[in-house]
Amino acid sequence: MTANLDQLERYEPNNPRLQDDPWPIYARYRQADPVHWGQAANPLLPGAWFVFGYDDCKQHLLNPDLHINPKSVGMQEEFPAAFKPAIEIFDQWLGATDEPEHAPIRRLLLKGFTNRSIQALAPRIGQLAGELLDEALEAGDDGFDFVAGLAFPLPIIVICELLGVPSADRKMFGRLSRDFMAAIADPADDEVARTGSRAALAMREYFQEQCADRRARPRDDFISLVVQAADSGTLQLSAAQLAAISMELVIGGHETTVNGLSGGMLGLLQQRDQYELLCGDPDGLVKPAVEEILRWTSPVKRPRNRWALAEMRIGDRQVRRGDAVYLMVASANRDEQHFPDPDRLDIRRAGPPHLAFGHGAHFCLGAPLARLEMQTAFSVVAKRLPNLELDPVGLRWRPNVVLAGPSQLSVRVS
Repeated sequence: MTANLDQLERYEPNNPRLQDDPWPIYARYRQADPVHWGQAANPLLPGAWFVFGYDDCKQHLLNPDLHINPKSVGMQEEFPAAFKPAIEIFDQWLGATDEPEHAPIRRLLLKGFTNRSIQALAPRIGQLAGELLDEALEAGDDGFDFVAGLAFPLPIIVICELLGVPSADRKMFGRLSRDFMAAIADPADDEVARTGSRAALAMREYFQEQCADRRARPRDDFISLVVQAADSGTLQLSAAQLAAISMELVIGGHETTVNGLSGGMLGLLQQRDQYELLCGDPDGLVKPAVEEILRWTSPVKRPRNRWALAEMRIGDRQVRRGDAVYLMVASANRDEQHFPDPDRLDIRRAGPPHLAFGHGAHFCLGAPLARLEMQTAFSVVAKRLPNLELDPVGLRWRPNVVLAGPSQLSVRVS
């Protein structure tokens, strides 16, 4: 440790500065107190552990004594009343299940996310990216909002088509998912929590209706796959669980990719030499570029917390049973001990794998799809718009410290 801990204030997980520039804050704690007892996002908890270093995060993403579901340690009731409807649904997601329940559900869902099935989507994703770019360019005189024009619509269209969600409902999901995730980020704000809970209940009701429809009229889509597996007895899932997992796929399938695309485009245009490098060889560099963008942006800054099932040591700290633990993957991805000059975007960087998709049993189910969408979008833009420039006047950040990323990113075509 390189700083006097008496002078280090407790980490505030909902500090507004974490929305647009969290990196200096992460670096301070990573260097001074890499396993830090800070303020909890949940106001009913006395605090939480925040783990900032790469090695500790990677190790404890595999720790079987860190569970995700609060029921594991009897903490399921320790949430503000306004937030409880949202957390009850959030805790029915695949991402909230622990072993042995997690593995069979994941095996089923992976049938829709195999590399082969995802690669089969490549032509459609390429078509959509080209069409969306055409529309954005036609609507603007010499520029457009990259978020509204490409980064947001591309992943929401793709995931809704994959699941079988009607196109007319896509905009609704954009609004509801953002309300829901705002509550997940800040459950202490009663109004945000109430709005997020209403959004969660609305989405659950919607997907219960969609599941009932697939039961009566099966189709060739992902919701039908899940419903048929549940009905056949392959998985014992309630109607509420089916709806919650469907909701998870929609939110997880687009929110993080939006951040990767918008944050990555911002980084490429801010560090212009890297964009020019990509434009010079998009076919050869787009895959390593996307991996570096994922490291550099970390679309999910703070994954859901875990709960200690037993006393343990993380780094040089003693963690008690029932303590909440946040493995801060965004900080880990800029750990200078593993990534020299970590704040620089370097699309030719070599080094250890990033943790943007997690590690271990809960590695992101949709990682192959997110990678393909990002590779396709950046390749299309680099080939067609080598003279693209950033318009800093049109940069806005979404008010979310967990899914921090641009809400508006104005670009110009010179």
